Order: sequence, then C-alpha cells, then structure tokens
Amino acid sequence: MNQWTGISAKAENELHNAVMQRLFKEKAYLQQGYTMQQMAAELNTNTRYLRLVFQRRLQKSFNSIINELRIKDAQALLRYQRNKDTNMEKIAVHVGYSNRQTFYAAFRKLTGLTPNEYRDHFSRANTSEQ
Repeated sequence: MNQWTGISAKAENELHNAVMQRLFKEKAYLQQGYTMQQMAAELNTNTRYLRLVFQRRLQKSFNSIINELRIKDAQALLRYQRNKDTNMEKIAVHVGYSNRQTFYAAFRKLTGLTPNEYRDHFSRANTSEQ
C-alpha cells in the first residue's frame, strides 16, 4: 500500500478496470447528472480513490472525461443523416446533458464548433459525396 495515497497498486488496478467498465461498456456517463459520488457508490469505493484513478490513469478529471465521452457520442449522432432533423435538445438529453445550453457550451469547448455547425459540416460533406 502506498503511504501517500492509501491504496495498493492491486486495488488501484482493480478500480481502474471497474471505472473503464462503467464508462466504456456500460456508458454510465449517459445518465443525466452523473457524479463522481454516484460512481464511487456504484463501485463501492470513495471519491478520493476514484479521483486518484482519474488523475493517474486517465490523466484527466472525472468531469473532463464525462464531457469528452458525451460529446463524442453527440458527434457520432450528428454525423448520421438519419438524425439530420433531430433537434439538439433531444440529442443533448440522449448523451446525458440536462439542458441545451450546457450541451452547447461543452460541445463548443471541445470541438470549436456549435452542434449545428458540426452537423451542417457533415451534412454538406455527405451531400457532396452523392
């Protein structure tokens, strides 16, 4: 056990694997209002250890990872022609945001574009390929 962190290397590895399972297989981040406290409770650990795994293993904060995963899912939805008429609020809710404003701010911060600009770009690209 590391005297500074209070968690053994084995326990840290196990927690990292559990975090990866929750995020990438179960897509827990799609839940609106999903918090580190909620994940800690689900994984039977505390937020201190969870924060440690995010910092050391993923090298990002919990919120950064959650937002990145949500925006990647939103980008995938916006690229598909079948979603061209889906309003942004539906997409925002589908990827875990509780309102359009938060979704737009996170999307623009990570991509440099608004969701509409992103969808328009792919819509034009798909039209020019046909």
